[in-house]
Amino acid sequence: MFVSGDNGGGRRQYERFMREIPFQYAIITERDGYSKAEEWQNGLILDISAGGVRFLTMEMITKNSVLAIELDLRDLFKENCQNYLPDIGDYEGPVQIKGRVMWSTATAMENEYEVGVQFIENA
Repeated sequence: MFVSGDNGGGRRQYERFMREIPFQYAIITERDGYSKAEEWQNGLILDISAGGVRFLTMEMITKNSVLAIELDLRDLFKENCQNYLPDIGDYEGPVQIKGRVMWSTATAMENEYEVGVQFIENA
């Protein structure tokens, strides 16, 4: 386990827990006043905190997009890592939470993007 705190710029509100965790997400679109999750995609979380996640994906996601994120964090909860996790329940199964894309950038790998998401509410 590796925990990262403030990066020196004073921007981090929560400590980050560094762990690769497979997960799924879907971009939420608004149509006729209704929210709809588009096709679910796979991603790989690089780090997580109570306030958000940083992950890798094969698609470019635009800044300010809203995502439905499905997480199964039972193993982390059992490791007493609750302080680094969003407050979204008892972790007895997969949970969904909404997040807003704060940044997205291409990596050195072809068709791979790193994305930073801030949690905004339970889905």
